Order: sequence, then C-alpha cells, then structure tokens
Amino acid sequence: MPLVSSKDVLQQARAEGYAVGAFNVFNMESVKAVIAAAERERSPVLIQVWSGLDSFVGLDVLAAIVRCEAEKASVPVVLHLDHGMNAEHAAKGIKNGFTSIMIDGSSLPLEENISVTKEVARIAHAVGIPVEGEIGHVGGEEGGDHQEADDMVETSVEEAVAFYERSGVDTLAVSIGTSHGKYKQEPKLNIGLLRDIAARIPIPLVLHGSSYTPDEMIREVIRYGIAKINVATEMNDAVIAQTTKDITQGLQAKYASDLTYGAYALMADKVGQKMRLFGSSGKA
Repeated sequence: MPLVSSKDVLQQARAEGYAVGAFNVFNMESVKAVIAAAERERSPVLIQVWSGLDSFVGLDVLAAIVRCEAEKASVPVVLHLDHGMNAEHAAKGIKNGFTSIMIDGSSLPLEENISVTKEVARIAHAVGIPVEGEIGHVGGEEGGDHQEADDMVETSVEEAVAFYERSGVDTLAVSIGTSHGKYKQEPKLNIGLLRDIAARIPIPLVLHGSSYTPDEMIREVIRYGIAKINVATEMNDAVIAQTTKDITQGLQAKYASDLTYGAYALMADKVGQKMRLFGSSGKA
C-alpha cells in the first residue's frame, strides 16, 4: 500500500495502549528486513532515516527504496525523518516524500525550540505531514556512538506543556533517562515524570534511545503514554555481529549479496521481537 501518515497510526497506538516501533534503516536490505518483519507480525511500522545519512546515502535514495517496498506491503508503513536538525532538513524530507518529520530543537533554549518547531510544523501541516518535536534532551549521540548520557537534560513537565501548546507538534519526544547508543550501566527511567507529562499532554509520546533498555521498562513506559519507540543501535549492532560471524566462520560467498542474507534475516527477527514487545503485532 502507499506510504501512510504517522498521525493516525500513533494516535491509535496511544488510545489503545501499545507502541509502534520506529526502526532506522541505512540501505535496501535493512528496509526489506523491517518490512518483512512488519508483514509477518501484521504490524504497522515507522521506517526512520536519520538526517545525517543525507550526505552519504541521500534522503532521496532511501525514500525511493522505502516507497517502492511499502507499495508492495499489505501493512501500514510510515516514512519518518529522524532528527532533522533544521528547517532545511525538514523541507528536503517533505520534498522527497517523507510522511512524518522530526525537527530536533532540543539542544536550543525553550523559546528557540518552540519557534523553530512551530515554523516546521506550519510548513509540514500545509501539506498534511505530521511533526515530532523534542523537549528535554536525550543523551548520547544520534549517530549511534556508544557514549554515556552525560549530556542528558530531563524533560520538565511545565516546559513540555508549554512546548506542546505553542509549537503545534503532533507527537512529542521526552527525555526520561534513556540514551542514544549503548548504556554503560542499566538505565534508571523516571516513570513518575512520564506519568505526569502524559496526564497533561494528550498526543502520542515518543521514546528515543530505547536500544538495550530492559523489556520490563519498555512495557512500563507504554502504559504511560509512549506510543512510538525508536530503535537503531541494537539493530545496527546485530547486523555487524552477524556479518562478522559469518565471515570469520568461513561463509562461502559467491556473490557480495550472499554476505547480507544472515545479517538481515537476524535483523528481521529482532524487529519482530520488538513489535511483539511493543504490543503492535496484529494491529495492522
């Protein structure tokens, strides 16, 4: 089916108490792995492209691959721009057919974050595309470097409410203790903070940096309004580990593509596991 907007997909998830996985992709095989998992699980899915890949793969190239594969799928597929850092990123995403846009002004002062996000929302909404913003700042590196979350800024309830009311966002990413990349110690999530935010903000909430977060913590955040969960590092690590294993154990590859089969089959399996954890299986 054609690509769909994230708005209805995520509103339904929040209303019914489950979350939809947003999985970062970086080439054709990763796109096919995510969609294969969604088909098997009968789950809606967000396929994310990190804006930083534009200088290497190209947002236009990855968008074309996702659009082609989504049209062959029988489940809802959203194409989401992950961590657009400015209005130019957002405009390029819109131009290339993304059906959901994130503008990340979380490192800016509150008023600047609201201003930048509001302008992107104005442009995107004019063509029917929903927008995700972030308040507070999730630690680590969006590019996946395995660093400590020492730059994490926890979301303030009052700032979150002001941001929601004035920016026009359709979904809101909050910082409650997760981190991009790998944890060096088990995370401690501020569930009370999430509960307070969810009580005052009705739109779907987003969890960034979910890789390697314990399953019981994931289930708990879903109970308190998290409807979109980003997964990148955990899938990336699985692909690298399986490819390395295949090569070191003497995989006999006749074609270069032979090197990808095991890694992306594993990625599809792991995506399916996340969908079952998030409760989105069977919701397509």
